[in-house]
Amino acid sequence: MTGFWRNRDGASIVEFALLIGPFMLVLFGVVEISRALWTRQALQDIATATARCVGVLQAECADDDGFSRARTETFIAGAASGRAVRMDAGATDIGRGVACDGLSDAVAVSLRAHFDSVFPFAQALDFHVRACFLDWSAI
Repeated sequence: MTGFWRNRDGASIVEFALLIGPFMLVLFGVVEISRALWTRQALQDIATATARCVGVLQAECADDDGFSRARTETFIAGAASGRAVRMDAGATDIGRGVACDGLSDAVAVSLRAHFDSVFPFAQALDFHVRACFLDWSAI
């Protein structure tokens, strides 16, 4: 029986089996946190681009009469789709001629998105971002 306890054959596989679970959890956790941060940054970029689009009345956010909410919503949906950010209906708020971050007569864009994780988090990860841009059409 003492030979069994002194035998070191297979020790590496036992150590590997004990460590692979925690290692994979840390690895996938880092990947998932990185995806969440990337999603939040992409949402912020979309809000900033939308605020600028409305502020300077780019063609994507305007029609013949000026500002177009429908075209702006389409712009947001396209930008979100291109960055693989899932946004629900009614997750946008666009304000024109408002005070925003010290700017008067600004465009304020607020966006909300839900982050879908492969891990079952107890608390849902919902992101809310806001961007401001001077409303050049009001000047």
